[in-house]
Formats: sequence, C-alpha cells, structure tokens
Amino acid sequence: MVCWLRCIRGEGFDVREAARPGFEVERIFILGGDGVVKKIIIMMLFWSLFIPVDLFAFGAIAIDDNTTDSDPAYGFSIGADTKREAKRTAMEYCEEYGGENCRVVVWFETCGAVAVSRKYYGYGYGSSKRRAIADAMEMCGSRHCRLVTAECE
Repeated sequence: MVCWLRCIRGEGFDVREAARPGFEVERIFILGGDGVVKKIIIMMLFWSLFIPVDLFAFGAIAIDDNTTDSDPAYGFSIGADTKREAKRTAMEYCEEYGGENCRVVVWFETCGAVAVSRKYYGYGYGSSKRRAIADAMEMCGSRHCRLVTAECE
C-alpha cells in the first residue's frame, strides 16, 4: 500500500480512502511507492537552487515631460518586488529631482534606460542593456540626447 495522506488521527491509509464522505486530512506526506513523486519533488527542489532570487524583480521609469529650459526630471527604480512598488519608487525619485508633473511611462522586468535632452526624452526597456539603450536613444530622437541611466536586474 502506498500511503500519501495522514488523517487527523495520524494513521496511514490508501488514497482511495480519502474519497469517503466526512474524511478529514491534516497534511500530505510521501511514504514508499514507486518513488516517481519523490524524484519529481527532489528535482524541483534541486533546480530551485539555481533560480536567481531577483528573477521576478521589477523596475519602472517615471518622467516629468514638461518642457523647460532644463532637462526633464525622471525617476528610475530597479529591483522592486512588485510592479506597484517599482512604479511608486520611480515616482518618488522623479518628484525628488524636481518633477512636478511626473507620470510612470513604463515598467519592466529586465533592463531599462532613459535618455534626455532639453526638449526631448526617451525611454527603453528590453532583455538586454543594449536593447534598452537603443530604444531610449531612438525614442528621444535628437542628436542632443544623452543617456542618463541604464540598468539591468
């Protein structure tokens, strides 16, 4: 008999017994059997060691696009646990650096970049820093644009 579940009384039983009405389960555990489930769980645990902790980190870019005599204010965040946190942090930085009408223009999961000139700005994101920079410079569209930040998770 393969025991998969344990009832509240702590007794092992066949899985088919769990289908009885009124049967209560306290926890799942694996005892014996052909070992396929054990092998799958062990493999999953092993491979989880190689997943980067920040695999699901987010970043965001906020920009105050009011054209003035100075460069547009911007905020850039990276490494946030949630999209919401990334957006909030980008907004805070944008306002901290003089932005009065900041808005989040993009959030990203890997790489982001910002390029500015006095009248224009551009942002980019992508799977590589090179792609993010290229998109930011293209969007900015002026020969006076310069890269102000580019970061990857």
